Amino acid sequence: MFSFQFGLRVVEIENFITAEIQKIKAKAHQDIDIAISQGILTINLLLLEITAFFEVLKEHVNQRLNPEIEKLTEEISQTNIEELKEITKSKQDANQKKIGTLEVDVKRTKLSYDWKNYKWIKIAILSLCSIDAMANYSSLQVLVSNLLVAIILALAVAIGLAFGAHILGSKIRFAKTLKEKAIWLSVGFIGASAVFFYLGMQRQVFSDDGSTFSNSPILWMLFNDFFFIIALLLASTKLPTREQVLEFNEFNDKKNQILQLKHQNAELDKALQIEESKVNENKQKLEAFKKYKEGLLMSLDKEKELQHATCLKEHELKNGRILLNKNLNNETKLA
Repeated sequence: MFSFQFGLRVVEIENFITAEIQKIKAKAHQDIDIAISQGILTINLLLLEITAFFEVLKEHVNQRLNPEIEKLTEEISQTNIEELKEITKSKQDANQKKIGTLEVDVKRTKLSYDWKNYKWIKIAILSLCSIDAMANYSSLQVLVSNLLVAIILALAVAIGLAFGAHILGSKIRFAKTLKEKAIWLSVGFIGASAVFFYLGMQRQVFSDDGSTFSNSPILWMLFNDFFFIIALLLASTKLPTREQVLEFNEFNDKKNQILQLKHQNAELDKALQIEESKVNENKQKLEAFKKYKEGLLMSLDKEKELQHATCLKEHELKNGRILLNKNLNNETKLA
């Protein structure tokens, strides 16, 4: 497991090295005692063995870290940032040319319909078709007992009438002959009249007073027909034509294409930055692995030299003490 919190550390390797060095130290001390007990005056073979042990440890470090170094080196070599920059710039330049062309088209486009008024006309049509809903919603309790449901039903009827006025207005506007226009206008008038007459009947039933002239379904029908005809005339004269809708959609498509191309250029920049960051990160990791490996190998070399010096010192001290004891014993015997 690699840790990069405060520089690279591989705890597994460090623990393994520490344990192996302790084993080497223990074996060296034991071998020195054996050498002295057998009267061996030099410990060159012991020093060579210690050197061999440390070379094995160094090889273990190489085997553990070299694959990571080679992997990072390969990843860095496979990513050609300069080539990627050129490809990114080429794509962005092509997109920018398209953006320039589209922006010129957008600036030159003069819409034949004032779309700022479009929502207000739709609101006006909906309001004109909602006269019955606003004045007669409670009478729908004849059909549904709950007042809230009656209100929802009245709104649904108003929206349906507004939608019908919108559709019929378009049909009237797109009709090629006066006869065709008159037919669609008649269809709208008759359909709306039927709806309003039925609602007037429900109003009369709800009020439970059929004798009052003001409560007449026919009068209620004519009252609402007046506003519906105005809504129908608004829809047929003030709403955009099919050509104007297509013109507006094409205009919006060009604006959306500009936004998409700009978004693509931003994404290309982002992708390039990610690749650059990845390469820089890999370079930093590679340098960290190399320095870490170099540091471990140097520490092993120093530890090896220390073990050599320690063994030589131990051998000299212990061998000298034995000789001193022998001399003292000889002098005692002579005395």
